[in-house]
Amino acid sequence: MRTAKIFGLLLIILSLVVVAVGFSTFGFIATDATIIEVKITVNAPPGTPITRGPIIHHTHKKPPTSIAIKYQYDIFNKTYDSKFYGIYFYKNFDNSPPKIGDKTTAYVFKHIPEVSVLKRGFDWLIPLSLFLLGISILIIHDFIEHLYNQIQSQPNDHP
Repeated sequence: MRTAKIFGLLLIILSLVVVAVGFSTFGFIATDATIIEVKITVNAPPGTPITRGPIIHHTHKKPPTSIAIKYQYDIFNKTYDSKFYGIYFYKNFDNSPPKIGDKTTAYVFKHIPEVSVLKRGFDWLIPLSLFLLGISILIIHDFIEHLYNQIQSQPNDHP
């Protein structure tokens, strides 16, 4: 039982670390970058149902895609390549692909110039999911522990 409580607490701590790492990108140095590679991946064929139910039925007219990009930037008299869109992921999911040769801004970690991102901050989905999972584990653990203690404290009527 104690393991579940520790695991829940570790997930909550991990969610806070993920938020802190995301916020750290606001201290990165801005520099000019050029898109050098774009790969578009179709995640589902057109017409794939997204929602299927007795009342609502919705399908994609345009297939959902993910976009992997590679960009190049110069900093401290050296040229670097990167595939990071944001701090946690390589792919840009907003379905608006840049073109090869497009100019953009890369944000570079000054102590390790090989680390850069195009999007500062963090995606709420990852830390929120970790946090809610950690809280859920703690709540379920406490509920089960409470039930167990109640059962143990009841007098045993069996001969």
